[in-house]
Amino acid sequence: MATIREFFQNLLYQVPAIGITDIVDILVVSIIFYSLLRLIRSTSAARVARAILLLLAITLLTDVLNLYTLNWLLNKILEVGAIALIIVFQPELRRALEAVTVETLTPIEAMNVLYQLKQLL
Repeated sequence: MATIREFFQNLLYQVPAIGITDIVDILVVSIIFYSLLRLIRSTSAARVARAILLLLAITLLTDVLNLYTLNWLLNKILEVGAIALIIVFQPELRRALEAVTVETLTPIEAMNVLYQLKQLL
């Protein structure tokens, strides 16, 4: 029983103290993940997200199993796929950026930012 108690006491000393910045960091990351999940769920991107996760899992598996050629091929597919996703989902990305811009800026600032984005696209 004493060894169990010592184990947990040593464990408490090894765990770093959690501060306010850590909690804020966790909340911000949680909000970002939640927003991304809501965005993915509300569009046709859900199937694409599942396919990407499957490709990532297979890539990790090929890395663990030392299947070098297949791993290289899957890595190249993921690299090119990232650019392809930006092109394919450009309307959804634009809508998401517009939603963020409209919610956080005043109407005049939002119009200026949208005009600048339109000039870039």
